[in-house]
Amino acid sequence: MKILIFILFFLQACGHEQNFLNANLTDSPPNQTTPPPSLSEAAPCQGFIEDVVRFQPGAGAGFGQSRMPDLVLGPPRGGSETLGGLDVLALGSGGHIIVDTFPCEIADEEGVDFIVFENAFYIGGDPENPFAELARVSVSEDGENFVSFPCEDEAFPFTGCAGWRPVLSHPSNGISPFDVEAAGGDPFDLTEIGVAQARYIRIDDLASGGGFPPSVGFDLDAIAVMNGNQQGGTL
Repeated sequence: MKILIFILFFLQACGHEQNFLNANLTDSPPNQTTPPPSLSEAAPCQGFIEDVVRFQPGAGAGFGQSRMPDLVLGPPRGGSETLGGLDVLALGSGGHIIVDTFPCEIADEEGVDFIVFENAFYIGGDPENPFAELARVSVSEDGENFVSFPCEDEAFPFTGCAGWRPVLSHPSNGISPFDVEAAGGDPFDLTEIGVAQARYIRIDDLASGGGFPPSVGFDLDAIAVMNGNQQGGTL
């Protein structure tokens, strides 16, 4: 069902995919003329992806590219536990994307620091049988040196991976994307990898899922920064 819906939706917008692939995306983050402020100079914040630094689609990608980069900015648009959402970008088999959270950079505080939203769902409503298209998540402060979360992708539960928990938050249903208990998605805590602060997030598809072109691979909906520091001080 998920794949068939994806293909039908894609056929309505497939004439503009190449425009985004040729967009002015860089292989590295823009140069910073001044060093970022220290944690003590930043104000607490919550936010989402602010920009796409690089997108390298893998085999079978295509779905969602005509709506990039806006598609992955802002809050998630989840479906339900039994039906994945369509507001997503398919990375393709082995594809990856690097996104920028500035000015609300991720900070290691108590609890979950950020959530990655895909469009997984439970097959037959069984929480132990998710339709999972897994990805490895890594973070970086400078956009060049990334630290990855350990991802147990061999068998359920896929601890440390993204792409196996349904997304329940949607702007129309009143579920906050910052509500860890209700929003769904895959939560990450910087404490687990010994990182104090991160500006960039990289997501690498692990070629673990099925699907047919143009909806192969991990499908990125959104990322919510739960614990962030507003760079430059208060708004």
